[in-house]
Amino acid sequence: MSNSVADEVFDIASRVFEVPHSFLDVRSSINSLSVLGLYLSSNEIPATLEISKDGLFYDIIEYPITVDKGILSLDISKLFHGTEKVMYKDTLGSDGFFSFHFPPILFVMELEEELKIDIMDEEAGKLENLGEVISLIEQKKNIKSF
Repeated sequence: MSNSVADEVFDIASRVFEVPHSFLDVRSSINSLSVLGLYLSSNEIPATLEISKDGLFYDIIEYPITVDKGILSLDISKLFHGTEKVMYKDTLGSDGFFSFHFPPILFVMELEEELKIDIMDEEAGKLENLGEVISLIEQKKNIKSF
C-alpha cells in the first residue's frame, strides 16, 4: 500500500466526513465514517463519550435500523467508548435518501477530482472501507504495494 496514496485518501476522508484524521485507519468503514461525521456535526458530544477508532471498523449500517414515519433511528454506540447509548436520527428526504447516503458519494467525487482518476459507479458501490479505496486507487494508478 503506497503511503502517499493512503495519506491522500485519509486527508480527503477526514475533510469530507469531518472526522479527525487520527481516527482513520485502512479498516475504517465508509458508512460508519459518514454517520459519525453527520452525528458530530449536528450534536454536542458529551464529555463522557470518546470516539472509538476500532468502532469505525464495523459497518454501522449493518446494525438494526428502525425507520418509522420517515425517521431513521440507528444505535451508533459502537462508534464510541463506554456504555452510554448513542442514537443517530435522520429524516428521509423527499428524494428518498437519508443524509448519510450523501457523504460517501461526495467522497468518491472528491477522490476523482483530486487524484485525477475515474471511479465507476459499480466500483464505488463495492467500496466498504478506506483500505479498499486505497487499493482501488493504487490499481488505477498502477502503483505497486509494498
